[in-house]
Amino acid sequence: MGVLNTLRRRRSAAVVGSTALVAGSLVALAVATAPTATAATPCGAASPTLTKLTLTPGSVNVKSKTKTIKVSGTTSGTKLTNVSITAMAVGSTKKTVYGSFKVGSGGHSFSGNLTIPKFTSKGTWRIDYLYLSTDVGGQYYDYAQLSGMANVKSSFSVVSNPDGKNPTISAISLSKTSVNTKNKVAKVTFTATAKDTGGAGLAGAYVSLQAGKKSLYGYATLKKGKLKGTVTVPKWIGNATYKVNSLTVYDKVSNSTTYRSGTGSALKELPKEFVKSLKKDGVTLSRGASSKKLPQKFKKSLKVISKKDTTKPKIGATSVTPGTAAVGAVAPVKLNASVKASDSQSGISYVAVELRNQDPAGWGNEYGYLSPRPVAPGRAPSSSAATRNPGPTTSS
Repeated sequence: MGVLNTLRRRRSAAVVGSTALVAGSLVALAVATAPTATAATPCGAASPTLTKLTLTPGSVNVKSKTKTIKVSGTTSGTKLTNVSITAMAVGSTKKTVYGSFKVGSGGHSFSGNLTIPKFTSKGTWRIDYLYLSTDVGGQYYDYAQLSGMANVKSSFSVVSNPDGKNPTISAISLSKTSVNTKNKVAKVTFTATAKDTGGAGLAGAYVSLQAGKKSLYGYATLKKGKLKGTVTVPKWIGNATYKVNSLTVYDKVSNSTTYRSGTGSALKELPKEFVKSLKKDGVTLSRGASSKKLPQKFKKSLKVISKKDTTKPKIGATSVTPGTAAVGAVAPVKLNASVKASDSQSGISYVAVELRNQDPAGWGNEYGYLSPRPVAPGRAPSSSAATRNPGPTTSS
């Protein structure tokens, strides 16, 4: 059983479900004419509005150690669920820091810290991006908007001895040259020998191995002077030989070097999941990142012996309850979705459910993701449990 939030709608709208199942690399999509759910409501509450933003202190000196800027703010309109802010150094370095802030008990205030690391860029920094999240959408502000608002402080200054040098890798190794995942997942240790001469120090590295259109990824952190991490090789991916096609090393102030076999932007070759994981840790790779051709000595190979999933998962009975929902002016309505699904080989990874608005004058669709209850391959779970709910795509 999974939970979906509904959109706020201007009028009644019939909603039809579509369900996508993912098992390994195969996707089965079923579009149902039933069940349907009806949502009836007037226009919902107003989007959140930023009314005040303070940054304390207005200047920090990070020559000797990392410092923090306390951020606090207030809003009006719809209650907040989360606030995210990105601050950027003004100038060519494009150094950035990121913060996610705690919302007050009343839902109309937030506070937290932006961490300004030692060796980062000096000079003026500004709030480049601020997003107010709610259960039914959100509101985005950029620096141009923030700088013109009353009671909003959108910049601060940093005194620093900046590190402008990109770290480099001199050697890499994989703990295994071949793995067999016919019966269980395999793990391979990825080790990189790297150096950073700018002062900030090494933070981590990322490796990508590719075989045709399939890729394996590994993330390394600093351990006893070397960067070490794990490349996880799943079951059911078929027989193939993977080769290292991209390496990235980054330091504590986001300077980075990418070694790659292809051409184009170094940052574009990084998977979105990797960039997001760094951002959660307050790290955004510099847009001025160095890019180098992948040396032959880095092109390590990993032979994978594995079964191949050749069957698509199947969708059985589906249901959405309640069948009719009156969307309120403040809180969203939650719909429960249940899907019976089965896969005879690798098993069900997740179920994606979309409730599609059938009213041409409506406001969009609803999405939710369900994860299956653990069952053996070849058997169908009776229902699924929601693991995350991205919320509505639009609101009125």
